[in-house]
Amino acid sequence: NDIVQLSAGLSAARPLSDGWFLQWRAAGGGTANGRAGPIQQFTLGGPSRIGALGLGEQRGNNFAYASGGIMRLLKQNPGGIVERLYAGAWYEGGDAWNENFNWFHSGTVGITGETRLGLVFIGASFGESGRVRFYLSLGKFF
Repeated sequence: NDIVQLSAGLSAARPLSDGWFLQWRAAGGGTANGRAGPIQQFTLGGPSRIGALGLGEQRGNNFAYASGGIMRLLKQNPGGIVERLYAGAWYEGGDAWNENFNWFHSGTVGITGETRLGLVFIGASFGESGRVRFYLSLGKFF
């Protein structure tokens, strides 16, 4: 039983004014010709994929995801250990489902630093039913 899956996503960032940046992402996908196995299912949950959920907590044959956020440049220090430091806030929402679609809402706040080692992010995500997750990451965040 072969399955066919298709997914697509868009992302953009735009400066708003001196030191302010707007970001957004949207993605979606679906499965045709039956049900995907656990390895082929779409997943949501974790940093930058509905942060208040556990990693891959939502699974399904289909998914929809959207996020938008704003960042503010706090500090610039070219050549320093932390070259740029930003504060940010993001909304994320979406679902991975088989039959019943149920949009989950999550908000994330944090500090992002551009360092010689890569991006460093320290933050927290807050979601429905009082769900909270804290993050410290080094490397790709967005």
